[in-house]
Amino acid sequence: METFLIYAVSVSVGWMVFYALYRLLLHRSTFFVCNRIYLLASLLIPLIVPVFSPMTPVMQAGLVAEYVAVLPEIRIKQPEAGQVFSWTNGLLIIYLAGVAVVAGRLTRNSWQLFRFIAGSERIPCEHYTLILPQYSGKTGSYSFLKWIVIQPEDYENHFEIVLNHEWVHVRQWHSLDILGIEILKVIFWFNPILLAYQKSLQDVHEYLADQSGTDKDAYAGFLLSYARSNTISFLNTFYNVSQLKSRITMLYKKDNSGWNAGRYLLVLPVMALIMAANMIIQGCTDIKETPDIQNESATGKKFYLNENNEQIFTYVEQPPRFPDGFKALYQYLGENLEYPEAASKAKVQGKVHLTFVVGTDGSVSDVKVMKGIGFGADEAAMEVIKKMPRWEPGIQNKTPVNVKYNLPITFVLEDPKDTPKI
Repeated sequence: METFLIYAVSVSVGWMVFYALYRLLLHRSTFFVCNRIYLLASLLIPLIVPVFSPMTPVMQAGLVAEYVAVLPEIRIKQPEAGQVFSWTNGLLIIYLAGVAVVAGRLTRNSWQLFRFIAGSERIPCEHYTLILPQYSGKTGSYSFLKWIVIQPEDYENHFEIVLNHEWVHVRQWHSLDILGIEILKVIFWFNPILLAYQKSLQDVHEYLADQSGTDKDAYAGFLLSYARSNTISFLNTFYNVSQLKSRITMLYKKDNSGWNAGRYLLVLPVMALIMAANMIIQGCTDIKETPDIQNESATGKKFYLNENNEQIFTYVEQPPRFPDGFKALYQYLGENLEYPEAASKAKVQGKVHLTFVVGTDGSVSDVKVMKGIGFGADEAAMEVIKKMPRWEPGIQNKTPVNVKYNLPITFVLEDPKDTPKI
């Protein structure tokens, strides 16, 4: 949950910066296609940039073969008395509840739309399907994907104007833009900036579609006299009262000169700043994944033979890796290893030193306690290690090998005063 919080903050900051730039410099531009591209790109870039930001330190290649890996110790704290859920669990419950509500609303609206289309007359055309409802609803004419819904009043009185307008939406796939935002709203339902993005994209869609009108005066007068509403957010509706003023303004606005297109180049330094900020954030918050190391001279050998005469390496060119890295290992242990009740009652805390072998197939075996603290802590630590998922095996001379690891796990009481340490 903490990782997602960091990611969500990073994405949100990126969206806010890009959208502020759009409102400041671009939203009144008549380069409607460029505005659409900018809005879509500014939604995607913050989603992708954190994924590709350097998140972990890298060991120097020249030193790998000279060291034996020893994992950093894991600290297991005694749970606070009476605490059933941690704050992260509470946030997770709230987040999932929000996802369920928003996803449910999207599913309900989609079902209503498909049921309405299935119950209407459908006329297949070359590039779209014309939907003719049997009766007029509150929603005016609209389009969605390859469907164009023409209400009976529009079919009888304004068919050509409405059809040409909605055909632009269909031809340019405007519905996919809004559907993408609807999906993002399910995942990031707590972020209101997506509502602003959605409104701006819908405005740009209407500006593009309004260009289909040949007589501006007649078209503007028609918009003023037309009155309908929209009850589903992801539809490309012909009429929306909140867009009326801006649509007429942009309809009569003189096209911007080519020099104004240079404003779009400002996205490049902004993108660089966001990437730099993400690198700094990730560098400050990420857990060091490179194992602690010991010098080869301490052991003098690269491997030893076990009772089955198998080579067990103590250091290798490419160490084994827990699935998704050491941060995931810490999370796994934190979620599956509980403070033993006997140790808690006896107020015992201390460090359990374990060893285990990561095999050539990534399996964990030969789990042993080198030094323990008793009171159930040793057994609890061993049990969790034995149930680990398969690792990515260590590599020596381009061949998977068995690798031995040392793992110290520290059990810490919440109030360590006057408690014995072992």
